[in-house]
Amino acid sequence: MGFLEQIGLSPKKSPELNIGKNRKKEQDRTGEKRLVIWRTVILVAYIFLMIFLMLGNRLPQGISYNVGEPWLSEDLNAPFTFPILKTEQEIQNERDEVIRNTPPIFKEDPSVQLAVNSKFDAIGRVVQANLRSYQQWNNNLSATSDSLQFLQQIRSNNLGLPEETWLQIGLIYSSVEFEASTDASSASGVGTDTGSISGTGTTSGTGTTSSAGGINSTSRSGPIQQKPVQFTNDLRSALSVITSHILSNGLIDRPAADIETSTLSVRNITLKTERVINRVQVYDLSSANRYARLQLLNQFEQEVGALGLAMLERAIEPNWLYDEQETRQRIDQNLETLSETKGAIAAGQVIIRKGDLVTEETRNILRSLNEKRAETATNIERFVRLSGNTILMIIAVLVCFLYLRLYRKSIMRDLSHFSLIFVT
Repeated sequence: MGFLEQIGLSPKKSPELNIGKNRKKEQDRTGEKRLVIWRTVILVAYIFLMIFLMLGNRLPQGISYNVGEPWLSEDLNAPFTFPILKTEQEIQNERDEVIRNTPPIFKEDPSVQLAVNSKFDAIGRVVQANLRSYQQWNNNLSATSDSLQFLQQIRSNNLGLPEETWLQIGLIYSSVEFEASTDASSASGVGTDTGSISGTGTTSGTGTTSSAGGINSTSRSGPIQQKPVQFTNDLRSALSVITSHILSNGLIDRPAADIETSTLSVRNITLKTERVINRVQVYDLSSANRYARLQLLNQFEQEVGALGLAMLERAIEPNWLYDEQETRQRIDQNLETLSETKGAIAAGQVIIRKGDLVTEETRNILRSLNEKRAETATNIERFVRLSGNTILMIIAVLVCFLYLRLYRKSIMRDLSHFSLIFVT
């Protein structure tokens, strides 16, 4: 203090400056109080969060070990009887086996047989129309309109067969018709000379034979109109036998090679039944096609067999339909029956002796013991362990806080940096 100040003659300070300094100090004190409050909130929130996370954790094992290294602790005996848990790989292998061995479920549709028969009838009428067109053209080869009508007919209703195949079918049909007509003429006396059994007869150019006892009229137009029906009915009968065999054994709507199981389950909703069928007994579309081709070629000419196969491919449809939802439910039911344990360790049984190597099997037994111990721990044990962990965590947080306060004051003053320390 100077002499003037001692005698009271020094210039007095401006009161406005004192007011500004006091206001700044007040702001600093307020900001410091806010920092303290926020730092306290962050610390308390962090501690409660850690306690909440520890509540859901299982009790950790008290002994550390590594697979392939010797057991350094004393001999370990089972304190109580506990089951041996399966490893993750064993559980996954069993799940995969259940999925592979669960038969897929198919639903039988009894209406397919009627639908196939209806399609065969419709396709048969198309074939009859084509044969009649060929017949008209064959009866008058000089008529260009008949040939054009035949070509137009098979092009619009060819069933996927080329024109050459239809011509061969027409020739086969004509030869069958000729043989049948010849047999009919021989049996009824058509085209014979006079001197029939009934008396003198004459043969007309239209195929009508007159006799003294009456008129036996066998018009050529009669067998001509009926022959396509008979021709297609023979093929239709063969196809009916083939489709009945295929559908009775079962025609599935997916490739048989995609089914990994040796059996499959078939449900009949109408009869409310379920049966297990060997996979080799059923047909898919590919195997059904091969079976039908073999049967048709054994009974008919190649072209007629091709016609029958084309008819079958357009008419037949699967009558056993795969039910993915029901199959998935059946798999889930079988998976629920799987056990997560395999055997057990009796109380007092030696788990591992001091100096023994820790194997994968031993590690799994120790893991099973730890899991069972965590499940059977009393509330007192859980409270004691939780309390100890909480105390240790609070001590660690306080040590970190004191370190920041003493050596990292810049972080203490910056609330964002302070928060980042505990978040990370």
